[in-house]
This record gives sequence, structure tokens and C-alpha cells, in this order.
Amino acid sequence: MSVPSTYKSITKNSDFQHTTSTEDMPSCDDCGLVFENPRPSKTCEKMVFRKGEGKYDVSAMERDDSNVTPFRPEKNENDGSEHEVFNFLMTMAKEDNEKLCDQIYDKYIKEGLSREDTRVQTEEKMNAKDLKKFLEKYGQLILYNLPLQHGSLQGNVTDDVKEFMSKGYDERRAIRMTLNKNRPLLEEMFDR
Repeated sequence: MSVPSTYKSITKNSDFQHTTSTEDMPSCDDCGLVFENPRPSKTCEKMVFRKGEGKYDVSAMERDDSNVTPFRPEKNENDGSEHEVFNFLMTMAKEDNEKLCDQIYDKYIKEGLSREDTRVQTEEKMNAKDLKKFLEKYGQLILYNLPLQHGSLQGNVTDDVKEFMSKGYDERRAIRMTLNKNRPLLEEMFDR
């Protein structure tokens, strides 16, 4: 079985990360909002375009919320585990940014800010950077999951996990049992 050409670009980690990177996309340093195109039609509360540098930056700007309706997802039984995954992704994002956080903290200390002011300034700066890294990681997860979403093998595996869980097994054990059960099918997925 051959990998479709549309998915070959995500087989290498560096290629994959490039397709999901938000580095080249304009974003707000305050709220972490990332824009798809270089000149977004909607801006967050403090985004303005820095003409000299050709990018967006934080500044005082009025916000038009007249046509914005906040999204409030409905609660369901999987919210707890979904929340755990999001927390895990955020933890990974913060770990990835830890060195940068230390550098920013040291920079503020060298500039003569008090320890408390340095802590506050660093937290404010890192919140946006952590959110940006979280969105990058979540984008990677989505990119991996999209091709699997409607696959027959993935459907069988998901059904088997649910079946084992309905028999009283916890998630990890149900997944292990499912992977063992479907091992021959999974082995067929690789070209040898």
C-alpha cells in the first residue's frame, strides 16, 4: 500500500511542522490570536499594522464586537478527557518555551525591573507565546487526525476500543487490547 502523495509531505517531521507553523503568520502578542493572511480583515483589540516593518503589532485600537458571537460548545460526556488533552498540549507548549521564558526573564532583570515586575512582564509575554505554541501543536494533532477520521481501519480500531471500554476496561487497557487484536491489519499498512 502506498501513501497518497497529498500526505507524503507530513511524513518528515520538519516538513510536517512547517505546514502547521504559525511563525510566519501575524498574531497578537497580547491575546495570541493568529491571523491566516498578512492583512486580516478583523483584528483583535490591540492589533495594528506596523507600516515600516510590514507586520502587525500591539497598539491601542478600538474593537468592533457588534457582529461577533462567542462560541460556547455544548457540554458532553467527553469534555473531561478533551480538557485533559488540551491541558497536556499546553503543558508541552510551556515546556517547549521554557528556555525562551528564562531568556525573557533574564532580559527584564538586566533592564533593571524588580523581580515582581519581571515576573508579571514575563508571564504576560509568555502567555501569548505559549498559546501560539499550543495552537501549533493542536494544529499538528488535527493534521494527523484528519486523514484517519474516515478511514476504515481507524473506524474498526475506534469501535474495538469502545467495545472493550463498554466491557469495563479502562482506556489504556482497551487501547492495548485493540492494538493487539488489530496488529495483523496494522502490519499490512507498511510497505515491506
